[in-house]
Amino acid sequence: MVELGSKLTVKEAEKVASKLALAEGELVAFVAFCSNWSPIAADRIVITNRRLIASPATWPKAVWETPLDAATCTADAGQKTLTVAPLNGTPMTFKKVPAEDHARILAAFGSAPATDGSPADPAGSAQPAVATEAAPAPPAPPALPAPPAPPAGEKKPGLFAQAAAAARKAAEEAETRHKESAAAAGHLVLKKTFGGTDVEIYENGYVRVATFMSKTTPFEKLRSVRYSQQVQDKSAGGRAIAGMATMGLNYMASKEKRTLFLTIATDRKTHTLSTSGDMLRMDDKAGLSIEAAAHGVLAAAPAPQAPAPQIIVQAPAPAPAAAPQSDSLVDQIKKLADLHKDGILSDEEFSAAKKRLISGA
Repeated sequence: MVELGSKLTVKEAEKVASKLALAEGELVAFVAFCSNWSPIAADRIVITNRRLIASPATWPKAVWETPLDAATCTADAGQKTLTVAPLNGTPMTFKKVPAEDHARILAAFGSAPATDGSPADPAGSAQPAVATEAAPAPPAPPALPAPPAPPAGEKKPGLFAQAAAAARKAAEEAETRHKESAAAAGHLVLKKTFGGTDVEIYENGYVRVATFMSKTTPFEKLRSVRYSQQVQDKSAGGRAIAGMATMGLNYMASKEKRTLFLTIATDRKTHTLSTSGDMLRMDDKAGLSIEAAAHGVLAAAPAPQAPAPQIIVQAPAPAPAAAPQSDSLVDQIKKLADLHKDGILSDEEFSAAKKRLISGA
């Protein structure tokens, strides 16, 4: 799988990778953005499992390259540049390379395996090291493992074969979605052409509207359809000019100029179709037929059930506690009599208290 740098899309990366002449067993691992005008014109950096390639995006080809195991790479995050120095050759500086892509490119140089055909270091130095000049680069992600070699006698599919497989898979998924939508829509009730646009009405209240009907045309849930027309008289001057051009044949036609409208509202959008009425009134008939069929399927479709009303039963409030009943008048007089008998109340006090109780009652 090709990794993408910043500012790039999958389509751009696949275009560059498919046009480059790669050696047997060489695979593209990373594509990054750059902006070079001199000494070469290149705006893509392509990293394979063997080399770095500079290429234009418009006409992809290798305009500069170097093996990964026979060169050093230094990065300047502040200036957004990368400098690649081959052991035998002139260094190349790539400009406007996004800083977030530096780590991935540096990691490719750091993990490049040695090859038998790599140039020897005349100074006897060790394998080239990766250095950073200005701002330190973020920690490099672990190097990607080499892809497994295909079994003997089996050829790895190329980019075009992979693209064809992806296209077949997309077509199969589209076919599956079409069958599921068609099953939900039900049988086709009516298909008419109004003003050059095909309209299909289905029994379960679905519609398809397209100039060129295909399996990718979506099924839309129908809401309403309205057919109408606008009529106005043709001008005398216009009829006279048309009469001269048609040698008077246009005078056999109607004096009215009609514009027909068909408005189809669905759960996705509102389709507004219009056309000019003709002598045979074919579009008039189509518009009326579509409107009638739509009203029929909408009337036949089961109405959505309203949710059942929620009944809330409240428990009756507890009755207030009964207030303690006061003593009756007779009981109070008995109490006064007991107090008078025990000598607590005198005769006068007993008589006065009894009068007060009786008068208060």
